This record gives sequence, C-alpha cells and structure tokens, in this order.
Amino acid sequence: VYFAVLDSDGSPLYGPVNLTNNSIWGGWNDLNVPRFFSPRIAATGDNRFVLVWQRDHRESAGWVDDIYYAVRDAAGGLVKPATKFTADTPGWDKGYHYPNLSQLSGNKALLTWKSDSDGNIYYAVLDSAGSIAKVPASTGISGWGPDATQLAGGNVVIVGTSWDGSNRRMRYVMLDSAYNLLSGPTTLNNPAAVTGDAYVSATAAGDRAVLTWMDNDWGYRRNLYYALVGANGSILTPPQIFRTSQGSEFSLYTSYEGYGNTTYSWTPPAGADGVAQFGASLFGGPPGGNAGLQVHVTNHSTTIATGVVLTATLDSALTYASDTSGVTPTVSGSDVVWNLPDLGFLEKHDFVLYVQIPSGATYGTRYPVNLVVSANETEANNTDNSDNAEVMAARQLFLPLVARMQ
Repeated sequence: VYFAVLDSDGSPLYGPVNLTNNSIWGGWNDLNVPRFFSPRIAATGDNRFVLVWQRDHRESAGWVDDIYYAVRDAAGGLVKPATKFTADTPGWDKGYHYPNLSQLSGNKALLTWKSDSDGNIYYAVLDSAGSIAKVPASTGISGWGPDATQLAGGNVVIVGTSWDGSNRRMRYVMLDSAYNLLSGPTTLNNPAAVTGDAYVSATAAGDRAVLTWMDNDWGYRRNLYYALVGANGSILTPPQIFRTSQGSEFSLYTSYEGYGNTTYSWTPPAGADGVAQFGASLFGGPPGGNAGLQVHVTNHSTTIATGVVLTATLDSALTYASDTSGVTPTVSGSDVVWNLPDLGFLEKHDFVLYVQIPSGATYGTRYPVNLVVSANETEANNTDNSDNAEVMAARQLFLPLVARMQ
C-alpha cells in the first residue's frame, strides 16, 4: 500500500511512500505471504489523513484477516505508523473485512468494517493522532460493504448490504453526535431490485443522508437506486430508480467501494464570471474561402452579467464574413465587436463566426484570432474571459455520406 500527497492542482507534493513495506512474495496460497486490500482514506479538519487497509495471510491453521491503520499529516509526515487495529486468529470463524472510512467533525474519522465472528457491521472512531476515540461497537446490521456519512447536525448514518432472509437489502442505523446508537437497524425495502441490493454509497445533503446503490447480481444491473434518510433516522424518500440502462442487455455500474456519490457544494464568485471560449484551437478553410469558428460565451456566476461585450480580434490578413449570433456586430479594422444580451447563471450564447482567408494563401499558413468578453460587473475570474485560436489555410476534403435505412 502506497501513500502520496498532491496539491490542489494535482501536482505531487510528497511520496509515493510505501506504508506496508512488504518484502515477502509468493502465490496467494503460500504460507505467510501477506496480501493487501481495500485501501481507504479520510481527511480530518486539522489537515491530516487517516488511512486504513485490509491485510491477510495464510497460516497452516488457516487464514488471518486483519485491518490496519495509519495517520499522516498534510506534508506526508508520520503521525501514526502502520498499526494493526484488529486481532484475528487463524481459521474461517473470525476475520475482519470491508474496511471503510468517513470524515467526522472534531478532527475524527469513522471506521466501519465487517466481523466474521457474528457477521455484523462494526464501527469505531479514530482521532487525527491515531488514538481510538470510540471503542468498537456493533451496528446490529448483519451484512457487508458498509459506508457512512455525518449529517450537518452531528448524527451519523451507517449503511450496508444485509441479508433479509429472502434477498439482499440495504439496512442502516443512526448514531447520535456521541456515536451511540440512536435508531435502527432499518431496512430499505426495494421491490424493483429483483436480484437484491448491493454496493451502497452514502453522503450528506445538510441534515439528510443521500444513499445510492446498484443491483446485487452483476448479470442483471439494470438500475441505479436512491433513498433519502432524515436526521432522526426516518425514511424521507423510499428506494426508487433514478437511472435505468438503455436496454436489457446493458448494465449500469457505479463504485463498489462506497465512492458512488459525494456531496457537492460551491460558493459562486463575487461579480460576474464571463467565459469566452473557442470550440477548438485550430480551424481550417480553403484559400479565398471561409473558415467557421465555433464561439462559446457563458456566465459562471449567479450574478447576472449585463452589458456583455464580446470582441474578436482577427489577424490582419483575415476578413470578417458573417456570423450566426443573431446580433449585428461592429467591425472596426481587425476588431469584430458584439453587444450581447445579458447572461444569467450558466446561460450561454453560442454561434459560428465566419472569416475569409486570403485567396493567395499558402496551404498551412496560420492566422491567429483572439476572443475577449467583458461586462459591466466586476470580473470574478480574469483567467477564463479570453481565448485564442488559429485559422489555417487548408485543403478541404469532402467525403460522401451513406445512410442505411431500416
């Protein structure tokens, strides 16, 4: 198991570093050869990473399956070394599987897993120093594949796939802010899942838990399912299909590991955020003919952009021919200027700008074009309100199109 830290742009800051330092290699059935599964990660509020994974090996008396954990800081520094969390003994009657992590408030993380000794899903709370803040406790859910999320009010939902006697169904419990059992286990009855439910993902939307999952049988994954759970553990929206495959021979797959959905929050920037883009970086046309440039103008802010002005500056060798904007531009030298309608949040104004290439142009000659948008409001992000493209004098090839009617 390796660990690395990336910055907010995705560039490496630290690592990768080997967490397990395994030097014993062999086949899966060889004695005392470790295998590692299910690495999971959760970030805490004080800029640390809690890490867990499963390790197993075979002894002469049977298999040993345990869960390990570690803590690193934001720079990759060691806070808690790789530490065995569980204590399995050889054999099939006791083992620990399906570890998962969820972020908690107060610089903590919730660890969930399945214990083979009774088949139940268990949980514990770790702090960012690697200490156990809540000792292991059973959820009462006989199942596997757990996931969890903390709601805005502090309560925690733990959900997993459980055998209800006739099929696999989702069951969940609600913990209070002190991580004690508040309600449940509660079963989500889903008649639409004829092969059963499996592979749940949980996330929070304010003080509600959003649960999504798929069909249990890999050969019949027609649908994706959704349910909504309230802060007191009540079912606000019972299981329902929110996506169906396009045909019976197609399947829909989402994450097997609890990463099928996540909360998305966004604060709109102050002021308008005009975005000007070409549809490509290079456009072509024949010498003496026209090239069509795809132009896209958008506002990425909830503030309405008024007085929207779009300016295309053409190479001096290019000539404005026409466009499909529906707005008559002003042409002054190499500048083509459009006064566009106001743009609300994510509203678009897309059109094609046609420019004429010199008749004597040599094939391969390129001509730059610049695009800039402005508005009356303060520009929230100057990095995306301009774009550049090139027009190339190109030999045009037109291929026949054959349509087969059925």
